[in-house]
Amino acid sequence: MSVARIAALTYYPVKGLAGVSVEQAEVGPTGLRHDRNFMLIEPDGTFLSQRSLPAMAALRAEILGDSVRFSADGAPDLEVPIQYDGKRRDVSLFGKWFGQGVVQDPAADEWFTERLDKPAALVRVTPEHDRPGWGVHAGRTGAAHVRRLSRDRVRGALDQVRRANRRPVDGGEARSRADSHAGVVPTATGLRRRRQLRHEGRSTCRRHPSRRRRARRTRLDP
Repeated sequence: MSVARIAALTYYPVKGLAGVSVEQAEVGPTGLRHDRNFMLIEPDGTFLSQRSLPAMAALRAEILGDSVRFSADGAPDLEVPIQYDGKRRDVSLFGKWFGQGVVQDPAADEWFTERLDKPAALVRVTPEHDRPGWGVHAGRTGAAHVRRLSRDRVRGALDQVRRANRRPVDGGEARSRADSHAGVVPTATGLRRRRQLRHEGRSTCRRHPSRRRRARRTRLDP
């Protein structure tokens, strides 16, 4: 019987940007700490993703205490303080109102707009953010206490996450803008396939379930 082995740990500070590989991570019912706390949005609040902007995959973000640093090949780095609360903007995911995001430093908006050649604004989840996911283990993408785990303890931690996701949780600071789940555990083969598709210039993103249903209805309607 084959046994699964944790090959890498990666979190994504900004939804849709390149990930940060780590040897250990703090894990809670809402996933890895700092994972998808930030999101890029258009002027109307619609979130930006690699589905429409593949160039986002080449942009990097790194959490440095109470600041975040952005980098990209051939561009100057930018470090800005994290705004945990303050001015807010309405945001939406997959055509649905998602709530509000905390507006971040305007310098970050300018940096991303120049890199993507498209108006973009950076927002962060609000302190009270708490949103249910969907799927077999729907869970929450809200607040949760976290603990420090290394690779050799991740497998047990994922079991804890799955069990904890079956009930609402309170407290802590791990909040995210995950689409539907606290965390994702892809296989190495799947990741190699994604890299191959990206190299070929083909999409690596599957349609959101609700979009697939709408597409089927459109094809079936007279």
